[in-house]
Amino acid sequence: MKRILSSAIQVFKQIKSDPMMFAACFTPFIMGALIKFGIPFFERITKFSLQGYYPIFDLLLSIMAPVLLCFAFAMITLEEIDDKVSRYFSITPLGKAGYLFTRLVVPAIISAVIAFIVLLLFSLEKLPTSMMIGLALLGSVQAIIVSLMIITLSGNKLEGMAVTKLSA
Repeated sequence: MKRILSSAIQVFKQIKSDPMMFAACFTPFIMGALIKFGIPFFERITKFSLQGYYPIFDLLLSIMAPVLLCFAFAMITLEEIDDKVSRYFSITPLGKAGYLFTRLVVPAIISAVIAFIVLLLFSLEKLPTSMMIGLALLGSVQAIIVSLMIITLSGNKLEGMAVTKLSA
């Protein structure tokens, strides 16, 4: 567990050094605030009701937090593949399984927690807690799938960003 934590901390340091990936980690909160306060403001100004679409906005919130965090982890993984560093992780104490765990499962767990918090704070409808937990978990599963797509279909970081745009 100590090795996995150390590897995850190292990835967060790499994310912190890249402004775009660092911003991607906070975008769900900005987007949540825009949806929570912007949609009702827009409705008051235009006298046009979007209330029928509130569940779709909530679904968007539950998906974007996990996808953006896992995108950052996938970009770090692509960078390690480009630098040919990923080949050597199998001989480290972390091993291949630990490497994959820190690149796929750790961000999914963290993103599920973040998605739950975003839904709790910025949801337009009053959702039951069980539904918010379910949406957060499903969003993190989708984020794992998107991460795997990005890593598999991309040869470098630029292609990874293009695949991310197509998959999202």
